[in-house]
Amino acid sequence: RSLWKNGEYLARMVTDPMAEGPVSMRIQPVHPRRLASPAQQAGNPNVFAGIEFDALTRPTRYWIADARIDGQNISATYDPWPADLVIHEFIIEEEDQARGIPWFNTGLQPSADLRDYDDQVQDAARQIADQCGILYTESLDVPPAQVASAIKVQRRTIKAAPPGWKPFVYPAAQPAVQYPDYRAERQRELVRPVGMPLMMIRLDCARYNYSSARLETQNYYRAVAGFQQWMSGSQRSTGTLNRLVDEVARESRFSVPALRRRPPRVRYQWTWPPRPHVDPSKESDAEKTALDTRTLTLTDALAARGRDLETQVAMLSRERDLLTQAGLPLPSWMREEPTPAAQPANAQPSKTPPTRADLDAIEDRITSLEAEPHG
Repeated sequence: RSLWKNGEYLARMVTDPMAEGPVSMRIQPVHPRRLASPAQQAGNPNVFAGIEFDALTRPTRYWIADARIDGQNISATYDPWPADLVIHEFIIEEEDQARGIPWFNTGLQPSADLRDYDDQVQDAARQIADQCGILYTESLDVPPAQVASAIKVQRRTIKAAPPGWKPFVYPAAQPAVQYPDYRAERQRELVRPVGMPLMMIRLDCARYNYSSARLETQNYYRAVAGFQQWMSGSQRSTGTLNRLVDEVARESRFSVPALRRRPPRVRYQWTWPPRPHVDPSKESDAEKTALDTRTLTLTDALAARGRDLETQVAMLSRERDLLTQAGLPLPSWMREEPTPAAQPANAQPSKTPPTRADLDAIEDRITSLEAEPHG
């Protein structure tokens, strides 16, 4: 939410002396409006927008204003926080960027245009709906009718008109035929920074089929996957979640010895909630084909569903044991015998040692061969 409204999110790592458990570090969210340059630092060229930089433009301190409990008023007193204790993340759009740009910034103008356009269309439609008919004539021989400038007409009734005069009512022209298409094109601009499809904006997929819906959501899911990797981190980037785990591992006091002896290099793998499929049956068939052709690993397939391999295997084993103990029939795939492990290509077949009878038979055969005459 903060990325949409402010283009950035800000938090402080604080220590809670009343915290229970081995970890006393807590994350305290801070509204970005509290990050500002104090008046005392107005002449400091290294302070910009509440952030103090070093000679290499790396953040060293964050000037965060004190706030009241209600969060409405901001004090004029600022506390400098070290950069190591501050989480400040935003997407860099250009060089030397110090603060984030709200994601909804590009959608403000289309939103205002749609609001004004809808009001004008509604006003035009109401004006036509509230109108009364007028009388006119195309004949010059019709004598003029002496009527008042305005006459009250009862609804759902037919009134008599003077001879030679015709009634006329302006036809309704708003909303126009192109009104839904125009609104749809402008609504696409509201969330274009994240590539969200139109059917998610309007919560309506009546005009979509499987192929078009899947194509519309692919770009959005790629954007979501990019944001998730940006937050969690990868082998080439730290990421906010990886950084928090490292901080917890450094300051925590685990009772398990294996957790205290942390390896010098650790690789994290984050499992995010699964995204819904447009057509689950077709997605399952595609996933099965990818697993059979070895283009998709079981670990990646389970991670896409928000699970991990160890937990999945443990759950399947537990289900099989419970069904067997209860005397319930097992599914067909549980009744299959496990496939024996394949032997290496250079493996030699196992040989059983010869018995005494085998040795005696071999000796008799050799003796008979020696007794035969040789030509």
